[in-house]
Amino acid sequence: MLAVAGYDQITVYDVQTRNQAALIPTRGGITSISFSPRGNYLVAGYSFGDEETGLAGGIDYWRTSDWQRVGALYDNEQPVAQIDFSPKGDTFAAALTGPIYEQNEVLFWDTFTWEITPTLHTGGALAIDFSPDSLQFATSPDRYALKIWDVEKVKEIQLLYQIHTTFTGAISSMAYAPNSAILATGTYEGEIGLWDAAKGALIRILQNGGVVESVSFSRDSSVLASGESFTDSAVRLWDVETGLILNTLRGFTNGVQKVAFAPNGQILASASYDGTIILWGIRP
Repeated sequence: MLAVAGYDQITVYDVQTRNQAALIPTRGGITSISFSPRGNYLVAGYSFGDEETGLAGGIDYWRTSDWQRVGALYDNEQPVAQIDFSPKGDTFAAALTGPIYEQNEVLFWDTFTWEITPTLHTGGALAIDFSPDSLQFATSPDRYALKIWDVEKVKEIQLLYQIHTTFTGAISSMAYAPNSAILATGTYEGEIGLWDAAKGALIRILQNGGVVESVSFSRDSSVLASGESFTDSAVRLWDVETGLILNTLRGFTNGVQKVAFAPNGQILASASYDGTIILWGIRP
């Protein structure tokens, strides 16, 4: 299945047939969607209003067996910037980011009980991601820094280290490799950083060109896909080991907002601000 979020609805497609499997009306203002690792839930985060009329946020979730809405996990004054499940599926996280810096935080839920466990006061956090073993959690760009947290003891989340960035080099997207200790970060100034997430050490920088809106690793972590915004609206495939460009994929008339590898690694989905989605076949 492939879930695609518009402003006020989510369309679910059967990837093999390209047919629509479900059309889910929502409350509008979708900022992030995520399937649970087992595929039994689909969750959406929202941001409502503006700074003049007032801001608010929400999180809804649906069963994928019948696409019925189960309920709301969150309804409050802080907008939801991004949501994410841990790879083990036992934890769900949501970054709440609004104009009042001190009120920004990340909430964690136990997915067995759907009760909130700890709260992480991060400041601003527009991008979040769990490590493949679910023991680390990355947040950015709080005060222009990438922060890595130890979440093994969920009730006592500890900051392992932070990497400071510049104003123009603030992180716009990031992703952990599925089976290695590498974390990829895309920046507004067009660079992609590959980091040793265990040590916080920079492995190499890839020069992408335009703003890197999204990054995603292949299943075996050997290929990194990046989506570029506005400069040339391209999807690029990188060799993670060498840092060389394997291919540049074109077909959009506007910036690439999102790239995501399918779990089987054979399909790369890419979405653009021009309102189209392109599925690419990836050869092993």
